[in-house]
Amino acid sequence: MGGSELKKALQHEVADRCKEFWSDQEQVVNERRKEIEREVATLDDQVRQQQKAACEHLQSELLARAERQAAHLRLQAEAELAKRLRHLATQQVMRLYQADRASYWERLANELPQATWEEILVAELDVEQAAQFFGEVSIRLSPNLSGGLIALREKGRIRIDNSLQIRVDRYWPTLLPRLLAQLRTMVKGDATP
Repeated sequence: MGGSELKKALQHEVADRCKEFWSDQEQVVNERRKEIEREVATLDDQVRQQQKAACEHLQSELLARAERQAAHLRLQAEAELAKRLRHLATQQVMRLYQADRASYWERLANELPQATWEEILVAELDVEQAAQFFGEVSIRLSPNLSGGLIALREKGRIRIDNSLQIRVDRYWPTLLPRLLAQLRTMVKGDATP
């Protein structure tokens, strides 16, 4: 074997080894590429799951916040409505009282327990009727009273308030829920409850 044949044989062997080495390296690179693709796919899945969980959590928080705000607004609206209804109820009681003032006042006075009253507080329009009804008892004008009366004895330590305002106050906790329930029933078909 001569030098050129040896050189050719060596070149051929180097070329074969290079091809084999290159083929092996391509196979290693391809396997590593597949591993990386699997890792990237796994990371993508993890990121998607984390994003989905974060979105669901955020959505849940936003929904809860919106529900709290809606409940707060509903409570504010009901409080305002209760205030307006209270005012209307007071006005309606006054209208009814004014329609037959003398008769209603006498009914309220007759509800007082039998006692020796020292002083009776009344509205300006009821002073004369109170003086006739109670005789010798001191009758005093109370600018805060719109109707009814307040009876006092033992220098004011015993006080019976049978005024229209106290009547509304007394029945309001019972009346308000009924009114709100009726209003909710009325608007069910037309508006949100």
